[in-house]
Amino acid sequence: MKKNNYFITIVLILCISFLLISCNRSTQRNKIIQSVDLEQVSLNRKLTQILVKDQFAPPNVSRIYAYCNLIYFYFLDANNNNILKDLIDNWSIQNYTQNLNSIDKNYIARLAFLETAKRITYSVNFWDNEIEKLKTEISKKISATRLIELNKIFNLYYNEYVAYIANDNFKKRLEYPIYKVIDSAKSYQLTPPYFKSAIEPYWSTLRPFFINNVNDYSLVYDYDSDFSTDKNSSFYKENLQMYNILNQNDSIKNIALFWDCNPVQVELYGHAMKFKYRMTPGSHWIEIINSNIANFNLTNEQTAELYMLVSLTMADAFIVCWKDKYYYNSIRPITYINRYIDNNWSCILQTPNFPEYPSGHSTISTAISFILTKYIGENVHIVDDSQVRFNLPVQYFNSFNEAAYQAGESRIYGGIHYRKAIDDGRVQGNKIGTFIWKKYKNLHY
Repeated sequence: MKKNNYFITIVLILCISFLLISCNRSTQRNKIIQSVDLEQVSLNRKLTQILVKDQFAPPNVSRIYAYCNLIYFYFLDANNNNILKDLIDNWSIQNYTQNLNSIDKNYIARLAFLETAKRITYSVNFWDNEIEKLKTEISKKISATRLIELNKIFNLYYNEYVAYIANDNFKKRLEYPIYKVIDSAKSYQLTPPYFKSAIEPYWSTLRPFFINNVNDYSLVYDYDSDFSTDKNSSFYKENLQMYNILNQNDSIKNIALFWDCNPVQVELYGHAMKFKYRMTPGSHWIEIINSNIANFNLTNEQTAELYMLVSLTMADAFIVCWKDKYYYNSIRPITYINRYIDNNWSCILQTPNFPEYPSGHSTISTAISFILTKYIGENVHIVDDSQVRFNLPVQYFNSFNEAAYQAGESRIYGGIHYRKAIDDGRVQGNKIGTFIWKKYKNLHY
């Protein structure tokens, strides 16, 4: 009996010791993770918050994430930022080679992110307050003389970056003729409930980051042959199928709502309109990274590099996709169904105010998931809690590709896209992601 008690005691001691060691390691790992990625996660979360508040359209959101995360990487990783001149076309910023300690370079990187967000969003006062908080925080860690020196270093390089941003054709896009809806059966028309003007018809004229020629990624679609009002045509039958089954399945509806990502939504109350604001597809994916980055075991520099790669890939994908949207100028399901099947029908999601083909969410999600899969891995458990703030449940995925696939399908479930727009958007996104990853890998290995 004594021997049994002795044995049990030894086993209990060993189990407790193992648990204590495991907890200690877990605590140490969490401390390391918090030290390397919490700051950039916090910056991107704040940026998402402002982008929702400021009501930026999906393409504009991608540009803002790109410039904020690009300059963060540039200042944080002086050892590897020399790849930018070969990775990014028209990169004109001098190579940043300052040999700073972790506190110094972290301060400059965060300052650069905040200053950039201040320049290219509307909430200037918010970012001014964040900059003051940062300077107060750093003043407790370094001397006033050193802070002055760091600000001089920052200005030396950052002024070049401001000029680089100014030359991306963002302002020039406003010089083109005003987009006018074409009065034809197959062309995109303004959509209910408030028939707002189509957004960013000239977004494809912006300077891309990674890709050389936007036309290299354009899709080939014989839309003229595909479109038909004949009740025996496949196009009519696809619309009829959408009309018949769309509102009959709650699981389909929930998936559609989860990936809605329409930044401005309208509810009509008689003659009054109530506006609701949501995040865009780009913000949704950035929030997925924010929520899962702690599980990726990345260094500070790798975290910055990942945000940079994803943000710039997103921006390029929007530029490419938007070219095809306004080239094909295709009709939305709600317009077709209201004209030829039922003029009182409405879809689950409010239709975005731009042409249908290809699906932007499919293109962008596929391109981003391609980069994330290559950088992090294929079978990665993903927790997507980005929509909890909009009273939607947490979703779980077994890979980035699974999440991207559902994002594409959601556009059909929501009644705002046709199957071809989803499938071809995936082809386009995959082509963009493949090119960017190959370009990055050739420089890194």
